[in-house]
Amino acid sequence: FGVNDFSVDLGIARGLEYYTDFVFEVYADNVQLGGGGRYDDLIQILGGDPCPAVGVGLGIDRIAQALGKQGIKISKERLHCMVLPARGEVLGEALAIAMKLRQAGFATDVDLMGRSLTKAISYADARGARYAVVVGPRDLKVGRVTIRDMESGNQRRVPREKLVEELSSG
Repeated sequence: FGVNDFSVDLGIARGLEYYTDFVFEVYADNVQLGGGGRYDDLIQILGGDPCPAVGVGLGIDRIAQALGKQGIKISKERLHCMVLPARGEVLGEALAIAMKLRQAGFATDVDLMGRSLTKAISYADARGARYAVVVGPRDLKVGRVTIRDMESGNQRRVPREKLVEELSSG
């Protein structure tokens, strides 16, 4: 994974009331990015069934700081595409489409929350997406997706294999 420098410190102690086993911290260039540990009893404490668990929390600001130290700039470009799976059954295809869009250079995100299409489109708008790409089961069966221009509200169905070309041409 490209990790060349790491250490194991068995003496870390933090927030022991939650942890049931190991704890860990993640650093890059002497900046703590996050930490976590084993929380086997936490779900039960919160009212759920007993369940072994591991958790981690990362700080976005800390990650940005570490990337900056390495000379990596964080792009603040506008979200170009929000891929909206119309149903859970098409999530895999939606993720594949998002990957293809990213590989083509489009800033792309996927709505993973299972929202209704109306709410998902509102979410895409709130995120500032230029286009919403709606992936529905019926359209997929015939090899197409729907592109919604978030500025005009116009929609058009396009062959899935021409999606990148269509988005490139506006």
